[in-house]
Amino acid sequence: MWELYRKLIENIPEHHYVEEFIVGVDFTFVKSNYSLGLAKTLRENRFPMKSTPYKNMPLKELAAGIYSWNNVESSLGLAAINAYYNSNEYLDTIQYERMNVLEFRDKLLTLTESKKVTMIGHNLLIEQEFFTYCDLTHLTLVPIEDEYPITASEFLLPESEIILLPGSSISNKTVERYLELSHKAFVMMIDIDAVLSPDLLYQHSGLIASPILNDAERCIYHVKTGQNIKHLWKTGDILCIKQTKEQERTQGL
Repeated sequence: MWELYRKLIENIPEHHYVEEFIVGVDFTFVKSNYSLGLAKTLRENRFPMKSTPYKNMPLKELAAGIYSWNNVESSLGLAAINAYYNSNEYLDTIQYERMNVLEFRDKLLTLTESKKVTMIGHNLLIEQEFFTYCDLTHLTLVPIEDEYPITASEFLLPESEIILLPGSSISNKTVERYLELSHKAFVMMIDIDAVLSPDLLYQHSGLIASPILNDAERCIYHVKTGQNIKHLWKTGDILCIKQTKEQERTQGL
């Protein structure tokens, strides 16, 4: 189960360390000596089960919290992981496309037009008008009218052409099962806490998109005050990595 998580953590260099961290009501923030990382804060009624994080600790050590079944630790772990995968040191090693919000909207509309799309949860960044011309299905924990319970994923994901996963599926440990169910689909993770790593797309055609965060003060303000996620997306341009069928074949798939 942990192969994906091990890959994400093993890539974090030893010289990256934690300068600041905040666990907010809606978002968790980690600042390293090189970059910033965010994750949605998963709800938790327990105290953290392991040692308390501290400033100047190795970023890789904090990132290992992603293994925890305590939601606070897991949220900090994902934010720490993103603090590395948002860094210029890492981004210089991969191919990506940098877009503003309008350019990204056009790209998303082109990808989803006339397709059968299944979205896990509600992605507040992606307006409903994005999906005006696609067959959209919502899976949520507490479904309202025209939505399905999250448990329907076992039946609906294999039938979908495009699947949109939340970044929190990494921290809540559901991402690998969703990927197994989505082996025939084009997988997208478009979120404030999506990890910009091709490892997430292994064995899949897909797209990962997340904002590049470069304004620590603005991020901290939004985390502390519980600002809408749309404002957090405005702290930087959107970075997008994409894997095609041809790239899958080069991996021996």
